[in-house]
Amino acid sequence: MDKVSHTKYYYQLQSIVEGLKRLNLSKMNQRILAVSTKTQFGVDMARMRVIEAIESSIQRNIDQK
Repeated sequence: MDKVSHTKYYYQLQSIVEGLKRLNLSKMNQRILAVSTKTQFGVDMARMRVIEAIESSIQRNIDQK
């Protein structure tokens, strides 16, 4: 997450996508969330994604036992 102006948003998003491609992170969830703490845009979605990731991790650990 970073403070990005509205005019540079798409440039920054494309830069992130290209960087992920170069790193070949095929197992990574490729959803990129835009979040603004100033306007609260996307904050609830970011919280939800963190909770989902934790729940998924816990379920994988239970399944492996």
